[in-house]
Amino acid sequence: MRIIKPYGRSHVEGVATQEPRRKLRLNSSPDISRDIPGFAQSHDALIIAQWISAIDKIATKPKPDKKPTQAQINLRTTLGDAAWQHVMAENLLPAATDPAIREKLHLIWQSKIAPWGTARPQAEKDGKPTPKGGWYERFCGVLSPEAITQNVARQIAKDIYDHLHVAAKRKGREPAKQGESSNKPGKFKPDRKRGLIEERAESIAKNALRPGSHAPCPWGPDDQATYEQAGDVAGQIYAAARDCLEEKKRRSGNRNTSSVQYLPRDLAAKILYAQYGRVFGPDTTIKAALDEQPSLFALHKAIKDCYHRLINDARKRDILRILPRNMAALFRLVRAQYDNRDINALIRLGKVIHYHASEQGKSEHHGIRDYWPSQQDIQNSRFWGSDGQADIKRHEAFSRIWRHIIALASRTLHDWADPHSQKFSGENDDILLLAKDAIEDDVFKAGHYERKCDVLFGAQASLFCGAEDFEKAILKQAITGTGNLRNATFHFKGKVRFEKELQELTKDVPVEVQSAIAALWQKDAEGRTRQIAETLQAVLAGHFLTEEQNRHIFAALTAAMAQPGDVPLPRLRRVLARHDSICQRGRILPLSPCPDRAKLEESPALTCQYTVLKMLYDGPFRAWLAQQNSTILNHYIDSTIARTDKAARDMNGRKLAQAEKDLITSRAADLPRLSVDEKMGDFLARLTAATATEMRVQRGYQSDGENAQKQAAFIGQFECDVIGRAFADFLNQSGFDFVLKLKADTPQPDAAQCDVTALIAPDDISVSPPQAWQQVLYFILHLVPVDDASHLLHQIRKWQVLEGKEKPAQIAHDVQSVLMLYLDMHDAKFTGGAALHGIEKFAEFFAHAADFRAVFPPQSLQDQDRSIPRRGLREIVRFGHLPLLQHMSGTVQITHDNVVAWQAARTAGATGMSPIARRQKQREELHALAVERTARFRNADLQNYMHALVDVIKHRQLSAQVTLSDQVRLHRLMMGVLGRLVDYAGLWERDLYFVVLALLYHHGATPDDVFKGQGKKNLADGQVVAALKPKNRKAAAPVGVFDDLDHYGIYQDDRQSIRNGLSHFNMLRGGKAPDLSHWVNQTRSLVAHDRKLKNAVAKSVIEMLAREGFDLDWGIQTDRGQHILSHGKIRTRQAQHFQKSRLHIVKKSAKPDKNDTVKIRENLHGDAMVERVVQLFAAQVQKRYDITVEKRLDHLFLKPQDQKGKNGIHTHNGWSKTEKKRRPSRENRKGNHEN
Repeated sequence: MRIIKPYGRSHVEGVATQEPRRKLRLNSSPDISRDIPGFAQSHDALIIAQWISAIDKIATKPKPDKKPTQAQINLRTTLGDAAWQHVMAENLLPAATDPAIREKLHLIWQSKIAPWGTARPQAEKDGKPTPKGGWYERFCGVLSPEAITQNVARQIAKDIYDHLHVAAKRKGREPAKQGESSNKPGKFKPDRKRGLIEERAESIAKNALRPGSHAPCPWGPDDQATYEQAGDVAGQIYAAARDCLEEKKRRSGNRNTSSVQYLPRDLAAKILYAQYGRVFGPDTTIKAALDEQPSLFALHKAIKDCYHRLINDARKRDILRILPRNMAALFRLVRAQYDNRDINALIRLGKVIHYHASEQGKSEHHGIRDYWPSQQDIQNSRFWGSDGQADIKRHEAFSRIWRHIIALASRTLHDWADPHSQKFSGENDDILLLAKDAIEDDVFKAGHYERKCDVLFGAQASLFCGAEDFEKAILKQAITGTGNLRNATFHFKGKVRFEKELQELTKDVPVEVQSAIAALWQKDAEGRTRQIAETLQAVLAGHFLTEEQNRHIFAALTAAMAQPGDVPLPRLRRVLARHDSICQRGRILPLSPCPDRAKLEESPALTCQYTVLKMLYDGPFRAWLAQQNSTILNHYIDSTIARTDKAARDMNGRKLAQAEKDLITSRAADLPRLSVDEKMGDFLARLTAATATEMRVQRGYQSDGENAQKQAAFIGQFECDVIGRAFADFLNQSGFDFVLKLKADTPQPDAAQCDVTALIAPDDISVSPPQAWQQVLYFILHLVPVDDASHLLHQIRKWQVLEGKEKPAQIAHDVQSVLMLYLDMHDAKFTGGAALHGIEKFAEFFAHAADFRAVFPPQSLQDQDRSIPRRGLREIVRFGHLPLLQHMSGTVQITHDNVVAWQAARTAGATGMSPIARRQKQREELHALAVERTARFRNADLQNYMHALVDVIKHRQLSAQVTLSDQVRLHRLMMGVLGRLVDYAGLWERDLYFVVLALLYHHGATPDDVFKGQGKKNLADGQVVAALKPKNRKAAAPVGVFDDLDHYGIYQDDRQSIRNGLSHFNMLRGGKAPDLSHWVNQTRSLVAHDRKLKNAVAKSVIEMLAREGFDLDWGIQTDRGQHILSHGKIRTRQAQHFQKSRLHIVKKSAKPDKNDTVKIRENLHGDAMVERVVQLFAAQVQKRYDITVEKRLDHLFLKPQDQKGKNGIHTHNGWSKTEKKRRPSRENRKGNHEN
């Protein structure tokens, strides 16, 4: 029963002084809140949907791909007509008083009652599909579907009305009492007190967060012993479930008919009902049991709830594996579930305390250090409401990505200061706290320092090199500045406090160091304008575009630097690719197709066009879009919805009458529009909220991420459609439409029409003075990889948009300007010979150093080869991980033959096209023929396609090896996984901090009562681990706070050790590959206080590997109650070719007169890459075979279509559906006409 999602979003209003309630904000008018029960009982579409839902449960409708039976048609039509008459008689639809609206509503009703349209009925087979739904017996009793006459249907319609609007009926029956026959069905359970619509709506309205109570577990060992003496319910339920599944398997002929196992919903209920009688007595009422034995009853209820979730909600592939087998296991499970709920309640309360305190006071306010909220303050806090909870989530995401950035910067500093771990080798040696130790004479090495400067700062490295004391001061400032930034961002403490602590980055910075940092900013800011001109010059804009056109582009790009937009846009490639996917019958918008890398390398004109479009998209267009009003933006939104609605009608309304077809709308039609004075940021904020709603896909108790992404994909596509329309308008209105007129086949002019670099005017290089803290932050960002800085920029833009226009934050704009300068100028400092700074040692991966120089020439031209991952190799050197990768590669080296083969495949021939480019083009053309014109695809085409595909796959794997792309991918994967584990370590520390605050609150204590001065300061700064050290506790502190903390196990010495190891990347020291499976297990034990968070650790790693093209499976080993992931198996993922074609490919079988159906598959990674990833996880290889290992490609051929289909011969490969002969060729048809 969907009451909220199709119509809008719910939110909690008010504070906890009154009963907090959820309200509904409609998509059509998001600024107005509505009472949910009142809306549910008066909204026409919702009432119709609930009535149709009830009828669907009584009378089944056909599956989407099936036709109805005559029995289904008769039953649904009879019930539908009677129900509509009753709805009209009771005046349930307020808008139906208007005849025109009533006619439309009736049309909607009929389309839901009879969704099959004009389809003819299908015959029943063995009484299936049955017209009886799950609630048929409850409403129709023992009557057969044929006995449902109009009079009977009218009574059923009245019962449906009572069920929905008066008193909801129950489907279950009363269990048989002792002494009564169990064969005779009992009476239905009594009706509820309210109608189903009101009951569900009221349940939603009351579902609001509120401060909970903290109490120890209500049952103890004595209660468990008493309960166990009454019977082993765990063993009984397990045995019953096992027998049930075995019986199902036996009935299905021992076939695995489903990947999901279902158990009867009352399987555990019957056993637990009998257990209740044995424990409390057969005649004891629930009220009496609760009054007389509250702790024992709490245990029984916990067990009942546990099995309700396991059996009713969780649909597992192996449900027997998760069911407790004995009472000891059951007691452990219910206790863990209780503690899990309790600690999550504490975390929620701690968040409210922290953020409520952070909002109080002025700029000098230090949160809980100066202000401890009273109980009344917490009860009345706005953070219990939806808006406050949304603020918490945004700030937590903001803090998380900052923590990730700081962890990466810390790793860079470790290698910069102490590459051989002479000083900082222990897990407690945090370099951000020991800046003085890093510059001691026995640790500091000037030669290594200067080489690292080349890697970090490129062409500007000389600014930070000089006398040894100066270099030490630079290194010390990098360490202390990063440490201060960590303290400023561990927890988001409000924009005022955040801005104040960013400004303190300049505190105690030596003058000469500040001068060098300022010079770095000044040089890069001045070079930014030149970089724009050089980029245009490099892509030959001076050749393909006139001087006037280049001046227009250059002026727009430089103006956008001064006033950048803050709209978080999707990548241009996504927008263009989305437009390509909807343009099956011609271009909808005047946008160029999305080019791939091969086409960009082949066509200089296409490279010029795409580069200019991308620069305009990221700069001027972003600022232009941020200024557009709601009228213009709603035009883009409505135009996009109109197109998607038309597409939905064309796809789903082929067999419907026009009136019914007009009722079909797309899912995007429910997305909200903009109100007056709203901007693009408001629209994107609502799309983010809608995406969060769509992502809430549950598969039982666990979230289903894969299906959630599929379900929410339409929102991202809709966003790209709207952005695409706006971008097309921008190009036209701003006079950039000439860029779209460039064609891929435009030849490169012999001479340039203008020198783009000569267009720079002296005023274009003027730089506005930055704030001092911006310069220091810019300096620190050079310790962080560019991709991670890009993620931070995107997150800040999203955070600023979601904050809303009523909370302007200048600090966000200032931080964005720093990040944008870093992203624009980082690669510019690594051009020419500087592009290879620090990567000379990668020559050790080659058998001959000359081969390394052939692949990585010392001097790089402006048109650098995109297949050479220079930036990725520099990132490896940035962290000092070259020895680690060398250890993983062992003695395997790239041979001279490998390099020669790679070069030969890339060298252009007489036609101007290289052999591999020619094979790739051949493969693409044949693939397009197979998908678009299947009838013309022959066996010879299939053979040519497979041979071309094998050559392309082998070259791709060879290129990844020779260009060291595999090493870059491996390093990126390793750092990605470890970075995610570092995030979980931050979540543990965050949860510990919130739990401490909540326990103080529940015990009536304040930080002054528990902590000494330094401990209180540490707690306010988010350093909760340091605050909890015994030396920082007061002797008179309430013992209960620390007893509760010890009970949950969230604060233990081993967990601090794990946290330190992750946060400081200790596993990367020593030049040996880390065992990532071990660290995943360590992280799981770190966050074991939260069951869902513990399960999310492994799941997130598996999903990360899936995005990189690998499948990872772990087994679970039980060790003293701990679930250890072990025996990992890794395999490459595969791409299947011809998925969208109707080709049937078979292979000659060893058996005579038999062929095997085959699929053409391609491994996404080669064997060498899989072996390295397996080594990284200490796992095993699961071999997967693809087309490259096929020994005889000529044994694969198209399946001859000589079998008759339903209406004659199949259409595949040129056969007609209605004729038994092949269609005549075009030449034969022409000859027939002439004759």
